Amino acid sequence: MPVRVRCKQIGGRPLSSEQGNSIGDIDVLALDRRQRVVWALDAKSIAPDVTPLSLRAEVRQLEEEIPKHQRRLEWLERNRDAIVAEFALASTNLLDWEIRGALVLQQPLGGPSCSSRHCRF
Repeated sequence: MPVRVRCKQIGGRPLSSEQGNSIGDIDVLALDRRQRVVWALDAKSIAPDVTPLSLRAEVRQLEEEIPKHQRRLEWLERNRDAIVAEFALASTNLLDWEIRGALVLQQPLGGPSCSSRHCRF
């Protein structure tokens, strides 16, 4: 599986918004040729805790990270040709490939599994 790490640019093109502002980097970009999937992974180091205040902080931190990663996935969707260039793919049409993303955590967190019905912050 071809992999790139800490990608600030892909195929020579910087990860930036349409206004030219940086949208950060992609920690791991990988191609699964068998499944025809481009994976964009964002590694996070969030320390798990069990106090109500800490659980709330976990949830907030994840809520802040998800839109950031979503912008990177949208960039990949708009720049499929950059992925082809990055991995030097010969005549591969990525239009029928799926682009997937995930946040990867060191350890399971307690906060995201709490819903407002079960946990009071």
